[in-house]
Amino acid sequence: MSFEECVKSLAIAYQDQKKLKIPVSTTCKSCEYNASADNKLAGLKSGFEECWMEKAGLKQADFEKPHIFEIWNLRKGKDLINQQRYFIEDMNREDFAVDKTSSKRLISPGERQWLQVERVQNPALGSYHDKSGLDSEFKKLQYPIHFIDFEATRNAIPYIKGLRPYAQLAFLFSRHTIDSGAEVTHGEWIDTQRGHYPNFDFIRNLKSQLDKDNGSILIYSSYENTVLLEIYDFLNASNQHDKTELMEFIQTITWSTVPERGIWAGDRKMIDMREWVTDFYYSSVMKGSNSIKVVLPAIMSDSKYVREKYPEWVKVDAQRTIINPYKLLPPVFDNFDRMAFEPLMDEDELADGGAAMCAYNLMQFSEMSDAERTKIVTALLTYCKLDTLAMVMLFEGLSNFGN
Repeated sequence: MSFEECVKSLAIAYQDQKKLKIPVSTTCKSCEYNASADNKLAGLKSGFEECWMEKAGLKQADFEKPHIFEIWNLRKGKDLINQQRYFIEDMNREDFAVDKTSSKRLISPGERQWLQVERVQNPALGSYHDKSGLDSEFKKLQYPIHFIDFEATRNAIPYIKGLRPYAQLAFLFSRHTIDSGAEVTHGEWIDTQRGHYPNFDFIRNLKSQLDKDNGSILIYSSYENTVLLEIYDFLNASNQHDKTELMEFIQTITWSTVPERGIWAGDRKMIDMREWVTDFYYSSVMKGSNSIKVVLPAIMSDSKYVREKYPEWVKVDAQRTIINPYKLLPPVFDNFDRMAFEPLMDEDELADGGAAMCAYNLMQFSEMSDAERTKIVTALLTYCKLDTLAMVMLFEGLSNFGN
């Protein structure tokens, strides 16, 4: 069909409430009508399940089985669907080639996927934990260890004069620090001014909290590096009195691979904990995700040490399963919470920050009372604080695995 014909056919189908005869495919993984367990308890229907029953002949009971869509980084979903192999129970070792790994990865994607499938098929195997690999990483660390997380936003239409579309604005960070005696402290910063350009104050405050020592700095994904490099570029084009000092600080903790900016790897380059998870740890609680908000309940389930040190975060449901601490947090603003934004984003780090970005923009663009603003600020600080506390728990859980 031509574009015009396609639009007309869709309009007619919508008007007549006729289902489209589209076969199941890998695009079903991001189906917006895939109801969660909580949705179903609330009486909502699952369009995902309805489609698969009609088009793939599945039964209602089949949806209790782990689907191939749960496999991390799966690239052969189309072939498996064509073979009518829809569930992890249908997979075998031969489906996961022992392929080469990249220079960054110590374990190949195929091996990592098989670790997951093995544990679904044989739960008695328990969680995967490469102690020797983790110990080698831990030996590189220098105390005190800092765990940092940023929240930033990019707006198509900037609210500050002179900014280009989609310019990065960093408005919030959280920092947890653990010393050699396992004592944990916390620091944070948030921009609450309306119409204020936050990046330079953001980096000044971050520097003040990190430059008191030479301790290792841990992040979860490379997002923080991306934000800092953009602030570096903003500084370079600015006339800030302390731009040289701030740019030098950024260089010490980041890495850059862009010749136009400069190529470097700082002496105190941030360390990505997500790479540890991908290479050295897997729990069936995580399913196919390595997001920190999914890894957190996994390490809490695996580590008695973490549960005993942070009892205030240990809540269980009727099945004695640990409730994800992120679900215990209050909503950022009425009727929307952080977990609700997951279906809107594909990348884990975007899913994590979705509600935070929306809430910050709400404060910038909307008229609200001081009480409403205070509520949003408090919620944003709480969310970001949990992100870095989750990193601390992950570090301590991996360090004391089995205890």
